[in-house]
Amino acid sequence: MVEYGFATQGQEIVSAFADQVKGKTFAITGPSEGGIGAEIAITLAKASPARLILFGRSREKTQSVIDSIAAASEQSSPVETDFIQVELASLASVRKAAQEVLSNTAITQIDGIVNNAGVMALPTYETTPEGYEKHLVTNYLSHFLLTNLLMPKLLASPSPRVVNLSSYGHRMSPFRFDDPQWSNGATYHPTYAYAQSKTANILFSVALNERLGTTHHLRSYAVDPGSVATSLTRHITPDQFKEGLELFAKHGIVRPERKTPAQGCAGPLRALLQPDISNEDGVYITDTKLTTDPAVVKTYATDREEARRLWELSEDVVVLPLCAVRLRLTVLKCDRARPCDNCVKRRESDKCVYPAVRDHARASKRTKKRLDRLESLVMGLIDRSVLQSRPSLDGEQQSLGGSRLHDSDRHRNLGSTNESLLDKPSIPSSSSSSALWESVLLDIAEIRSYFEEHELDFREQEIKVESSRNPLAGINILHTSPGECDMDTLLSSLLSRSAVDLLIENYFGMTNHSRPNGIDLRPFLGDPDEAMALFRTRTTQCLVSADYSKPLMEQLETLVVHLEAEFTSSPDSQIHVWVLMGSVVRLDMRNGLHREPSLFPEFTPFQCEMRRRMWLAIVQTDILMSFQVGLPAMIPKGQHDTMLPQNLREDDFDEDFTALPLSRPMNEVTNISFFIAKNPLLEVFAKIASHILDIHPNESDVETLESELYAARDALPPYYKMRPLEESTLDPPDVILARMGMDQSVHSGLCILHRRRLPLARSKPQFSYSRKVCVDAALTLLSYQAILHRESGPTGRFGAHRVMATSVTTNDYLLAAMLLCLDLRVGMSGPTHPASSDLSPVGQGSTG
Repeated sequence: MVEYGFATQGQEIVSAFADQVKGKTFAITGPSEGGIGAEIAITLAKASPARLILFGRSREKTQSVIDSIAAASEQSSPVETDFIQVELASLASVRKAAQEVLSNTAITQIDGIVNNAGVMALPTYETTPEGYEKHLVTNYLSHFLLTNLLMPKLLASPSPRVVNLSSYGHRMSPFRFDDPQWSNGATYHPTYAYAQSKTANILFSVALNERLGTTHHLRSYAVDPGSVATSLTRHITPDQFKEGLELFAKHGIVRPERKTPAQGCAGPLRALLQPDISNEDGVYITDTKLTTDPAVVKTYATDREEARRLWELSEDVVVLPLCAVRLRLTVLKCDRARPCDNCVKRRESDKCVYPAVRDHARASKRTKKRLDRLESLVMGLIDRSVLQSRPSLDGEQQSLGGSRLHDSDRHRNLGSTNESLLDKPSIPSSSSSSALWESVLLDIAEIRSYFEEHELDFREQEIKVESSRNPLAGINILHTSPGECDMDTLLSSLLSRSAVDLLIENYFGMTNHSRPNGIDLRPFLGDPDEAMALFRTRTTQCLVSADYSKPLMEQLETLVVHLEAEFTSSPDSQIHVWVLMGSVVRLDMRNGLHREPSLFPEFTPFQCEMRRRMWLAIVQTDILMSFQVGLPAMIPKGQHDTMLPQNLREDDFDEDFTALPLSRPMNEVTNISFFIAKNPLLEVFAKIASHILDIHPNESDVETLESELYAARDALPPYYKMRPLEESTLDPPDVILARMGMDQSVHSGLCILHRRRLPLARSKPQFSYSRKVCVDAALTLLSYQAILHRESGPTGRFGAHRVMATSVTTNDYLLAAMLLCLDLRVGMSGPTHPASSDLSPVGQGSTG
């Protein structure tokens, strides 16, 4: 193994790991001429990287470096060089620069970033536009923000690297969590401020490895390049330089020998390029070597708890640069005035903003207790006022006063609001303060009355909800014994032939989301709820008695019908139904329904087609039901090859057919056409559901999945494409409902696809498009709910049909309402970036 050391030059590292450079993209901050950043870029250019992204203050001052990169790459292959203007002392400028990179579609990934730029030992205390100390922002916070903003591009690389430039000077100061702002300059020292920022960079690397090292193979290193002759120290006077050496000596630090930029860039390049460096211990590199020696790298700079603490503090600062957050970086207290005293002193009155106060709902019992306590306090003040209003009190009067107070407590314990207030001791009208207390008591009575009145309404609604959630009584096949059930008992539960025929007709009339309303089943069923519970119980007993785990199609078909009955028994999702669905999936696969039946000669054409239809129903139900309970689908992707059924009517084929007729065109409606047409949509929906359940999803997949979803919608047969109701005058209700069901799947998919970005979009304009899509889709879903409600009335388009509102449909509407509430809540909690305020339709939504 090659030994690296003080004299190692960057070119040696690049030559050794040229394969880690070729065709890759690297980002570098601070590429000023003659500096370490410029040397890194020029050295990398000699090994044919695909692209170099340079973040600098001025293109004019960086042009010579860009020219040197072009010259260095002449002998290999041209290098795309992007210059991004940024002022690292401004977090707003960093956000703008990051957005420029994120919006560049030519940059698909960033394989490594070198956070090199910085300032050193500024002689006077300076703050950034956001009000933070300049070393802290330029050397650390700006790089923390930039790296996190570019994380989608970084994580698109299979093994991204983040290199943070630190210094041996970090040994002079830990991160000052109690006062990183140096008491707003009162305790500022140039050398210690610089040291604190360099300690922060090491902790940043530790935190990155903890958070993303295992899951995304990201590695980060903090590198001390050594004492390099660059322009970093150009402003330091001889006296300041001498003072710095004395401080070094005081802390036991010996100033190392000078390095050339070619030597100084070796450490960062090794951290950036060497694949197996992760096998070594530590995050700190000095003289091109990894080390954990506490004499070289302080333990406070590599402490995991300190790294976590700094990350959380930094995250608050860069995401919420509000007045209250800035105060966390100072030791001053906020007086909560508008503007507060601290902002006035800093001449930042216009920046004084408080995060919105969270409005936590309190339980009604807790509210009652608070009202009781408040009432008790007021009564005590009243009695005290009465006593104090009399210059002298004899024992009898004192006794009466005490008796009155005791009586008031007794009345209060009775729990009657009106009696409690009316029976209070009279208040002397001559006392203005007593009149005030009387007014307060009346207000309390009004508040108490309001809560009691609305508590009754709440309890009524709660009872309604609970009653709707209680599934119809019956035997749960999963965990309840079916009991004894002989054939005579089963047969006695059957209705007459005419009633059964009517029930079957009614059942098959439910196809395509609706069924006729004109069939009155009460003469046959008596109490419908009791009849349904009895039928479900008998079905369960039949399945258990026949051992439904056997691979027989008749039993499997019965189990599927039973699953449907369980699913429709409640308007809310039921976890036991999803568990039952798992049994159906496994029994289906045990019966081989996941394999294309035409490959097996024992199946007739009729059996093949029916198996395809059943498998399609199972796959689609699994996708929707699993999403409904927030869990992964149970059918493994890529482990089934059953083809889609053909678009045939029921009278197009039967058991005696030796070959199936040709499939009807998809613009011809059959009982199966809806499910065939919807399948491509649900396949993309399944991908989206899987994406959002990933622990660390690839953000670049969002745009890809969105495009696939729109493509699947555009490929729908014209008959099933959503159109405004006024253009559907001649279309039957079941067709309109089918179209709404199709489009509802699209908008539900858009909602969940962009859900994670929705709360971020208010402060991060790069997510503004996701907010638009999410809000637009949610509003469209709720408009469909309004259409269903309106048109299902007696005079509506669907008045003659009973719309089948399943728990899946309800779940979509709840999702939409929740997202809109979330967006409004986030908007109340802080300011919204102007770029995220435009909620005009994105052009992809449908209207009803």
